[in-house]
Amino acid sequence: MGKEKIFLKDIFKQILPVHKFYIVDILEILNNCVIQNGNLKILINDEKGQTLLEIIYDYILANGTDQEKSDINLINLRNLWSLSLYKPKNGHLEFFNKSFNFNKYQNKDQVRVQFYKLLIETRGKISEKQYNELINCAFNNDDFQLVGEILRDIVLRVSLNQKQKKSNLDFCLSLETGEIPNRNGINSNNLEDFDVKTKITSILSSKLDFTKASNLSYILSRYLEFYTSKQNYETVIVFSDFAKNIAVQIGDRIGVYNANKYAGYSHYCIRKS
Repeated sequence: MGKEKIFLKDIFKQILPVHKFYIVDILEILNNCVIQNGNLKILINDEKGQTLLEIIYDYILANGTDQEKSDINLINLRNLWSLSLYKPKNGHLEFFNKSFNFNKYQNKDQVRVQFYKLLIETRGKISEKQYNELINCAFNNDDFQLVGEILRDIVLRVSLNQKQKKSNLDFCLSLETGEIPNRNGINSNNLEDFDVKTKITSILSSKLDFTKASNLSYILSRYLEFYTSKQNYETVIVFSDFAKNIAVQIGDRIGVYNANKYAGYSHYCIRKS
């Protein structure tokens, strides 16, 4: 994000309302930063006065389209959660509360807004009923990207047994292959190891955009956890190579770390046995 931050600073040294065509590029940079780093901390942690993120936010609110205003508030809402900025003593709380209280989100963003707000309001302890309602709403909107994000969040935060975790991951993987999803199939997937590998290989051989690559990087990290717990170390090593390659491509440092960690542990266990 260092180069992108310099780029953003250079833009905002001389940006004017007539330069609003930059907004699309700015939002793309911010979204990519969130995907790579999980948040936009770098834009708010080194300013004594108004932060760069606040400057960007004010500019888009003043000059952006309705969708662009919705987009920047969604980005802020996600940061409000991921950086725990909802805590009362946080100095940025007032700024990020603007996005929590923003009431002009576009219709297509409403379920995602509800998802982020529930994470904030429950401190990450969304109930099973609430998760199911979110998934149903996302399915009704044909927003399968959000379906995948919610399912991956469930894998991360909910105490699932191994069968449930594997089923969710298999469903998420199938979403990335472009298969038409069945709502009732979420808890009934049970791919064989060979089928998982085949699907991953198929996705990697297709034309991946940044979002799909990021989705796959996250799914692979969770598969590494699962297969390590099953002591299937040969599969972990193979999947670690997939995970590392795609994480390097998209600058996912956490993904690279996880791939190296699980591969190293698996090699150690194989040598030890």
